[in-house]
Amino acid sequence: MLDNALMVAVLDTAPTAVLVVEAASEEAVAPRILRANMRVRALLGHHPHELCGRSLRVLRPRGLESGRFRPLLEALRNGRPATLALPFRTADGASRPLRVDIAPLAGSRRHWALWLEPLALPALPEPRLMPTPAHFAGLTRGLLYVQRLAENGALTLEWADPRLPGLLAAAADAAIDLAARIAPEDRRILLGRQQQLLRGETVTVRYRLRRDDGKFVEVVDRARPLDDGSGLIVGACGVLEPPTEPEAMAGFDPLRWATMLANALRETVIVSDGDGMVKAAAVSPSEPLAERLREAAGRDLAELLPPTAADLLLEGIERAIASGDIERVSLTLAEKAGSGRFDAAVIALDREHALVVLRRERAAGGPAANGRSGLAEGPVAWWRGAGENAPRAAHRWRLALLDRVADGVIGTDDDGRILWLNRSAEVIFGYPADELLGRPFDLLLAASDRRPASFRALVEEIRGEPTGQAEAVGRRRDGEAIPIEIFAAPVELPPGGYALTVRDITVRRQTEEAVRALAYYDPLTGLPNRLLFHDRLGQAIERARRNRQFLAVMLVDLDRFKLINDSLGLQAGDAMLRAVGERLRECLRKSDTVARLGGDEFMVLLHGINGAEAAAKVAQKLLDGLKAPFRIHGDELDTSACIGIAMYPHDGTDPDVLIKNADAALGRAKEQGRNHYQFYTVDMNAAAFQRLMLENRLRRALSQAEFVVYYQPQVDLETGTVVGVEALLRWLHPDHGMVPPAEFVPLAEETGLVVPIGEWVLETACAQVRALHERGFAALRLSVNLSARQFQQRDLVARIGETLARLDFPAALLELELTESVVMREAEESVQRLRELTALGVRLALDDFGTGYSSLGYLRRFPIRSLKIDRTFIHDIATDPTSAALCRAIVALGRSLDLRVVAEGVETREQLRLVRTFGCHEMQGYLYSRPVPWGELLALLEQGRRLAEES
Repeated sequence: MLDNALMVAVLDTAPTAVLVVEAASEEAVAPRILRANMRVRALLGHHPHELCGRSLRVLRPRGLESGRFRPLLEALRNGRPATLALPFRTADGASRPLRVDIAPLAGSRRHWALWLEPLALPALPEPRLMPTPAHFAGLTRGLLYVQRLAENGALTLEWADPRLPGLLAAAADAAIDLAARIAPEDRRILLGRQQQLLRGETVTVRYRLRRDDGKFVEVVDRARPLDDGSGLIVGACGVLEPPTEPEAMAGFDPLRWATMLANALRETVIVSDGDGMVKAAAVSPSEPLAERLREAAGRDLAELLPPTAADLLLEGIERAIASGDIERVSLTLAEKAGSGRFDAAVIALDREHALVVLRRERAAGGPAANGRSGLAEGPVAWWRGAGENAPRAAHRWRLALLDRVADGVIGTDDDGRILWLNRSAEVIFGYPADELLGRPFDLLLAASDRRPASFRALVEEIRGEPTGQAEAVGRRRDGEAIPIEIFAAPVELPPGGYALTVRDITVRRQTEEAVRALAYYDPLTGLPNRLLFHDRLGQAIERARRNRQFLAVMLVDLDRFKLINDSLGLQAGDAMLRAVGERLRECLRKSDTVARLGGDEFMVLLHGINGAEAAAKVAQKLLDGLKAPFRIHGDELDTSACIGIAMYPHDGTDPDVLIKNADAALGRAKEQGRNHYQFYTVDMNAAAFQRLMLENRLRRALSQAEFVVYYQPQVDLETGTVVGVEALLRWLHPDHGMVPPAEFVPLAEETGLVVPIGEWVLETACAQVRALHERGFAALRLSVNLSARQFQQRDLVARIGETLARLDFPAALLELELTESVVMREAEESVQRLRELTALGVRLALDDFGTGYSSLGYLRRFPIRSLKIDRTFIHDIATDPTSAALCRAIVALGRSLDLRVVAEGVETREQLRLVRTFGCHEMQGYLYSRPVPWGELLALLEQGRRLAEES
C-alpha cells in the first residue's frame, strides 16, 4: 500500500509543479488542494504542507476578480481537461502568471491533477509601448505614462511624460519609481489600484507623491489595463492629473456651512477631509482658538494643533468616516493661545469628509488628558439636548446633526423614560416622537428567551458586556417584533440618564439566514451540502472517538441519471433528484445525515452503528428503496444506484480520508455493474497512486518517443498469403520495459491523451506501410483502430484526409476499425461521419463484433466493409458448441451482407480448421504470427511464408 508520505515522495519526482485537487460540486464550494509536490514551493514559495486541505482560492492573487479565476474552477467542476494561463499568488503575496494543464486523476471523476509551469510574459505589444490617443480616449489632461507587469507581479514604469520629473522636482533624467514616492498613508490606495487593474478594470484614485524637495503633491491617477490580445493583463496606461473637488462635495460650500453651524451651536466648527486637510473652519471671535484657525483652510491639522492632539483628532475623523457613526475625542491644548481641554464630536459628512465640533470643557471633572471619549466612556449630556440651560438653537442643531445618523439615538432618564429621540428611531419603531416622549423605554421592547421586556434588565446586561452593547427584541407600533442591537452609555452630568443607540438588524439576520442556507444546504433538494456534511462528519468522528463507536460514510451515485436529463429535460432531472433525496431520507434514522454533493451524487453518514454488517444492511436498504418507480411529471421512471462505503476507524480517522476512501469504493462498485455496494479496501489507494504515476509517465511518453507501432499480419484463408496488417500500439518504457496495452490504453482514453496518441499511430503506421509498398508489397492493406474519443473529433475526416495526402498513402488500402459501442453512441451522427470517411475511399471494419449492441438494423445502414469476430468467440469454438454456433452465425450474416469476415485470435490448428469450415475470409492470430515491429514484419513478408505451410 502506498501511504501519504510515499505519494508525496513520488509526486516530488515529477519534473513540474503538481497540485492534486478535489473538484467543487455544483454548490459554491471551492476545489480543495489534497496534495502538492515540492516543486510548487520552488515555483510559488508555498510549502506543500501549508497548502494541503486548503481551498484552491488560497492561490488566487489578492484583489483578482473571481471571474478571472473562473475558467479554472469551471473546468474542474465540469470535468473538462484544459490548458489555461492564469496568475497565481506567491507566498509573499505577489502575483505570478503560470501555464496550468488540467487533467482528471485516473480512477476518480472528482480528483484532478494541475500541472503548473512558468508562463513567459509576452512582450508588451509595440503600439502600446508609446501612448497613442486611442489608449487615452477621454484622458485629455495631465501627464501620460505606461506601466508593465514585472515578473514579481508589480507594475513598473515603462514610459512617462517628460514633464513628470518636473512635477516631482526631480532631475530631467531621473529614474521615476512611483511606488517608492507614494505617501506612506496612501500605499493601500496604490495596492488597491494595482488589484483593480489586474482584474481588467479602469481605475481612478487620488494619492500624494513625495517630491525631491521633501514636499508632497496630490495627483488624480486615471488608469486603464493593457492586455496581450488574449485577455492576459501585461501592463497599464494612464494619466496623472491635478486633483479636483470630489463629486460628493459638488455644490458644497465648506466655509459657509461651518460658519452657519458655528453660529448656531456657539462652538468651533472644522470641515476636514479624511487626510486631515482642513477645508474650512469657523469660530467665535471671542474664542482664543480664532487666531490659530484664522488661516486654517488648505492647511493640515498637524500644522494647526499640537502633535498629540492632531493625531487623536485625525484618528477620530478616520473612524467616523469608516463607521458613519459619531466619534468623540477629548483633546488638551497646552499652548498659550487657545489652551485648555476640548470635547470634539466628529460626524461623517460623506465618504471623504467629516465635520468636527470642538467644545471647550468648562465644567470641573472633565477629562484630564488627551484620549478617546466614546459614548460609553465620557459625558454625553451636551448631546442630550435635554438640559434646561442649553440654548434652543444649539439644541435644535444638535438634534439636526443626530438626524444624519442612520441608527436610532434615544435619550432616557435613570428610570428609562424617553426624553428625546432622533428621526431614525422614529422610523425603526414606527412611532412619531410626540407619542414616545415621557413614556417608558419598555414600550419599545418585547420579551425574548434571554430576558423580559425590561429596560432595567437590558441596562444591567449591557453593563456586563465589554463592548457596551447587547441584542434584544424590539416591538414596533404595529406590534411586529424585530431584532435590534443596542449600545447604551450612562450620562455622567446632571440630571443623569442614558444615551442609547439602536440599530435594526432585521436585514442582517435575514442575510445571515440566507447566507447560511446558501453555504450549508443544497438549493435544489434542501439537503445538507458538502460543507455541512463535512462539518457533521467531523463532529460525528469526535463523538465516535469518545464513545468508541463505529460510523459509516457512504457515497451514493445514481445509475444512468444522464439518460433522464437528456431524454426528459432538466426539470424532470431536478424533480428526480428531489425525489431520490426524499426517499433516501425515508430509509434512514433521524440521527443519520443524507447530503447532496452535486450532480447525481449523494453522501450518507451513519452514526453509532455496530460495524460493517450494519452498514451493509443499510446500504442494501437504500438500494432496495430506490428500486420502486418514481412518478415524475406523469411518467414512471426507474433508477438504481451504486454505493461506496468507508468505515471509521478502520478506513480512516478524519473526514477527508473517509470521503476519499468512500469514493474509491464507489468506483469499485461501479465496475461490478448497476445496483451494487462495495466496501473500501486498502489496495484501492495503492492502485489509484499507481495510476496517477502511470498518467504522469504517459504524458511524457509521446514527446520522448517511447511509443512504437507493432504489426500483426492478416492472412487470406484461401491463398494463405498476408494481405494486410493491423497496427497495434506498444509502449516501451525506459525503466519498466514493455507496458501492456491493457494498462495504459484505457487510461489514455479516460484522460483524452488517446487523441494525440491515435494521430501519432495513424501517421507512423501510414508512413511505415507506405515504405513497404515501395519495397514491392504494393497491395498490403493497413488496419488502424479508432477510439471513441478520436471518432468524436469534429475534424476527424479532415485530419485523416490531410494525413493520407501528405504521405501519399492510397486511401483504398487504409481500413479503420471501430467497435460497435463507438458507432452506436450517437447513431445518426455516426452514420454521417462514416459516410464521409468512405467518401475519402477509406474502408471501414466493425471490430469485436458480437460483444456490443449487435443491432442488425444499424449494421445494414452503416457503410461497413468488414466484420471482425471477437477473439472471445474464437477461443472456445473447438470446445463450446454455443461459441461455435455463434461464430458460424456471424460468418453467415457477414456473407449474406457481402461483408469480409475476419477471425481474430486464432491460435490453434483446430480453431483454424473451424473458421475455414465456417467460411471466414481472413484470420489473424498467434498461429501465424505475434505482433512484430516493422523490421521483423519486413523480414516476414520477404520470406513469403504461407499459412498453408503452418496448418
